[in-house]
Amino acid sequence: MKQNSILLLILLILGFGCEEYNDPQNPLIVICFDDNYQSVYDNGLPILNAFNMKATNFTNTGNLGDEDHYGWDELIEMELEYGWETAGHTLNHINMPFCSDEYVEYQIKEDWLNLKNNGLSHESFALPAGNVTIDQFRIIQKYYQNIRNSYDIKQFSPIDETALGYYSFDSSFEPEDIIGRILRGVDHKEVLIILGFHAIDHNSTFSANCIPDKFEEIISWISENGFEVVTLKEAVKKLTE
Repeated sequence: MKQNSILLLILLILGFGCEEYNDPQNPLIVICFDDNYQSVYDNGLPILNAFNMKATNFTNTGNLGDEDHYGWDELIEMELEYGWETAGHTLNHINMPFCSDEYVEYQIKEDWLNLKNNGLSHESFALPAGNVTIDQFRIIQKYYQNIRNSYDIKQFSPIDETALGYYSFDSSFEPEDIIGRILRGVDHKEVLIILGFHAIDHNSTFSANCIPDKFEEIISWISENGFEVVTLKEAVKKLTE
């Protein structure tokens, strides 16, 4: 299974990273959050609201309400009241290549049903831990149209909505790292840049945490420079119509 996972990564990079410099406009920006951390609701949501922006939540519905994680009420509020997109991430954030295909399908299907049955978006999915076998990738495609991986793959037109990369914030980063990635995208004439965050906490030692002041500086810069921020399903619709 590990060999299949490596093969899929190679196919993603070689097959979907082709550079086609054919769009002179600024790229669309997608802000996404993985793993339903409480600080996203407490700190990330108010910052985005202040700039009239929305995001995409890649949610493990089996972990909602656990310690340091928001619950169903907050998740539903973010979509139905503030226009965020809710997206799948498996029930419990499993490392898929180390699981049977049957268990992987259970985790994907039940997570998808949880979203659908609660009246939430259920078009987009992100690979937990960034890993998947080819057979498991086909399982994901049975339920989801838009699939995000964990690799910083440049997105040129025409995009492949099943091979969407992203640039993930690390706690060692400064706002300039994210700003630099956006500017590289502009220079390369990318049509889409997906920016990934996890916790937005003042005190967390989590390796992927972004303190609120840094997050606000990033969002402020994006706003001041006139970039359009949309959810992932909105971006895919705009770029594939």
